[in-house]
Amino acid sequence: MSPKHRLTANLFFAALLACVFVTGCGVGSAFSGTPPGAASLAGNWEFGAVPVAATPPAVAIPIGIYLTANGSVLSGTPWAQIPVPQSCQGSCCGGPFANIHSPLSGAIDTQGNLKLQSAPSAPTVFSLTGQVIFGSLGNGTYTISGACTGQGSISGSHIPALTGTWAGVLKSSSKNNSFRVSLTLRQTTAPDASGFLHFSGSAVFTGSPCFTTAAIPVPTETNSHFLGNLFSAGLTAPDGSSISIAGNLSSSGTSLTVSYAVSGGGCNQDLGAGTLTIQ
Repeated sequence: MSPKHRLTANLFFAALLACVFVTGCGVGSAFSGTPPGAASLAGNWEFGAVPVAATPPAVAIPIGIYLTANGSVLSGTPWAQIPVPQSCQGSCCGGPFANIHSPLSGAIDTQGNLKLQSAPSAPTVFSLTGQVIFGSLGNGTYTISGACTGQGSISGSHIPALTGTWAGVLKSSSKNNSFRVSLTLRQTTAPDASGFLHFSGSAVFTGSPCFTTAAIPVPTETNSHFLGNLFSAGLTAPDGSSISIAGNLSSSGTSLTVSYAVSGGGCNQDLGAGTLTIQ
């Protein structure tokens, strides 16, 4: 895995822990229409894959894919949003979902049946099928082949954009105080070559003992990531302290669950979490 892939994967692992810590990650519906054409499926999607051998209660593996439409063809790069075990079983290292991030391509037919698959020559071949109805993928299955193998059911939904102003209260778990934050974000309109979206933005804090403002520094490609419903970013405050944020966007696009960690400055090692709503 390249350094960039390790970085983006680590950021998503942090985001996953954040959304589980605060409220958990879910899959919902964001638009309607049946059967949809390829163009209506373009955008950011969150999928949940449940392995066939999962021990009840089954926990879905979250997978983010930004789908791009070119005529009737859909394409995108999947990223499983889970910590990768640093272990191998034979030639399978990190588990079935660790290396599914080869580009997918496929199409949707007039009955709403979607099929996406990575190239047969990919080190790990990932494919998914299902039917899109009322803005969600249902009756879906997935397969993984290569050094690691797997199969199971999969569902998914379209995820709204992060762009907007979000406000709410964050509560420190280490300093036992709360403060209000207003976070303004601007999301990119297309993914990068690895399949990730990015965003720029700034924050205004009220009641924080250490800072009043912060911003996501440029280049945003290395300081922010968004795919599926998970996001992560690093902000810099005027005193030089760094504020790492991570969490998930609700399927309705109306709230963000956020956790944060501070490095440097008067609030060094402060940790906390909260919920922000769209304004």
